[in-house]
Amino acid sequence: MDERWVDLFQRHSIGVTISIDGPKEVHDRSRVDFSGHGTFNKVIAAITSLRKAGIEPGILSVCQPSSDPKAVVSLLADDLGFKGFDILIPDATHRDRPQSISAFYRGLFDLWFDTYEARGVRIRILDNILLGLLGGFSESESVGYGPIRRLTILTDGSMETLDVLRIVRQGFTASDLNISSHALQEVEFDPLWQEVLSRSLLLASECRECAYMTACGGGHIATRWSDESRFDNPSVYCADLKDIFSHAWRRVVPHLQLVPVVKRPSR
Repeated sequence: MDERWVDLFQRHSIGVTISIDGPKEVHDRSRVDFSGHGTFNKVIAAITSLRKAGIEPGILSVCQPSSDPKAVVSLLADDLGFKGFDILIPDATHRDRPQSISAFYRGLFDLWFDTYEARGVRIRILDNILLGLLGGFSESESVGYGPIRRLTILTDGSMETLDVLRIVRQGFTASDLNISSHALQEVEFDPLWQEVLSRSLLLASECRECAYMTACGGGHIATRWSDESRFDNPSVYCADLKDIFSHAWRRVVPHLQLVPVVKRPSR
């Protein structure tokens, strides 16, 4: 992130989001450059450069299940002063055996609910978990029921559906579309784009019978993939998600109040 990039962002009013997974020892565990060296110091330098230019970046972290959520939140909220960020569930399909995430997110919820919520810190995944539990609809594709109409534009101008679906296999999301020769709306004719939209709304039978169907939405669509039944599965994190949602519900229920709305008679 040098001055040329910062100048480009300023001139074209481009928003910037930076990935940082936590303190140096956590971040450098998986965020490495092409030489295998950790990138934490470069990320901090990039944040400093953007802020110096008056650009406040968005922040995305990816949960490392064995890490301490307190260390992650303390870095982002206390040390770096961010008031909002997201901590994403790691990408995985049913081919994988991902590490359990429930302990991390239960701890994250308790930390936020007991300490950081009163300080005005927002963690998007927790906001959307609560929004779903309280009868609303998530504003994120990570959790919550709703249509996925994502368009990804690559650096060579190629257009495709949700880019995270590349974890299925090399070339899985590739299309013949390009912004130099196609209108953006033509992505709607791409078979995979249509399938993603359809399956984001048509959940697996197990999900349709689940108490958390709307709040969870089957989990991120990429985590539903299997070679046998494609997206017709609950998330590979299904058991963890149920545990996380039930924990959040137990924590928030004692604080809920029903306030009657009294309609005054018109004169």
